Amino acid sequence: MEDNSRNILYEDRNFRVEYNPVSHEDHILYVTKNGEEQGVHIPRGVLEEVARTKGLDNIERKLNTLNPSLKWVTEHDGLTMPDVALALTQARLKEVENERDSFISEYRKLREA
Repeated sequence: MEDNSRNILYEDRNFRVEYNPVSHEDHILYVTKNGEEQGVHIPRGVLEEVARTKGLDNIERKLNTLNPSLKWVTEHDGLTMPDVALALTQARLKEVENERDSFISEYRKLREA
């Protein structure tokens, strides 16, 4: 069985964000409610765009444009678009931390060579 923990960028009781196994530059947002999980494709660049966008209204508009069913999936399960925005932003922060760690590791390897 494959270790999926490296692919998970964010996880709480309602959401999990991870890299899309088919296209590692894209992501999948899993919404979990009552033990059932529903996946929503998140294209490349959306995590950063959401993290940089100011104002919940602007974020909601962008997310609705991205995938109109996302609002139905979340609200149907008693979640909100700000909840989604927080999960995506946290995932982007983890992605940046991973990139930083990778650069530091590569830099150290170059210095030791």
